[in-house]
Amino acid sequence: MSNKQVGIEFKQVQKSYEDKVILPNLSFQINRGDFVTILGTSGSGKTTTLKLINRLIEPSKGQILLNGQDTKAQDLTKLRRQIGYVVQSIGLFPHMTVAQNIAIVPELLGWQPDKIAARVDELLTLVQLDPSDYKKRYPRQLSGGQAQRIGVVRALAANPDFVLFDEPFGAIDALTRLELQKQLKQIHQQMPDKTFVFVTHDIAEAFFLANKVMIMNEGRIEAYASPKELLTKEQAPFVKQLLETVTLEQEMWRDLHA
Repeated sequence: MSNKQVGIEFKQVQKSYEDKVILPNLSFQINRGDFVTILGTSGSGKTTTLKLINRLIEPSKGQILLNGQDTKAQDLTKLRRQIGYVVQSIGLFPHMTVAQNIAIVPELLGWQPDKIAARVDELLTLVQLDPSDYKKRYPRQLSGGQAQRIGVVRALAANPDFVLFDEPFGAIDALTRLELQKQLKQIHQQMPDKTFVFVTHDIAEAFFLANKVMIMNEGRIEAYASPKELLTKEQAPFVKQLLETVTLEQEMWRDLHA
């Protein structure tokens, strides 16, 4: 039995917009230090689930706990400052340097300038961007992959317990995306106390990054297990069908090069 503490817990969470039900009744736990990917087709509820964690969306019913504390009972600003958030559009401020972008939350938290400067250098080094070269650059002087790296480290800047990723690599070319996936996995391995939750519709990405994969369909969890378990054990029809698409893609690729 695992002795890990629960970091995120959904208890019978429902989300509706008027008469449209997005999440009918969602309950699950994510242990502290896990890297969980939420996989599903468009409209499966995966992004809604992610945004409920940092209260970008409020639940219609149910309870969401972070480290055992009800998120609704917490000050919204303080809650979000302890949760890193990375999105596909990156959202770097164009009039601010890379260093200034990374330093936003630490400055809001009142960190001393020397501590902030050291953190900026540490994080840029972590994603293999030379601080002496990159910290004075502006977003317009970065490639798409470099900008996305800055988006990731900005989310890590204040040393949050949780980092949420909303399809962050979806608009990146295939080669750069693969490199970013490798770096993100390495980052998590170097920060085993951090809990990462990553939304994607890419099956290969979900299985490569995570130690647990949650597969959603129509607002419900169809499967929630390690990649190995999902690939080796009998699964529900929807999960089986989803995983078969990977095999089909591999066969098409082989046929193309035959």
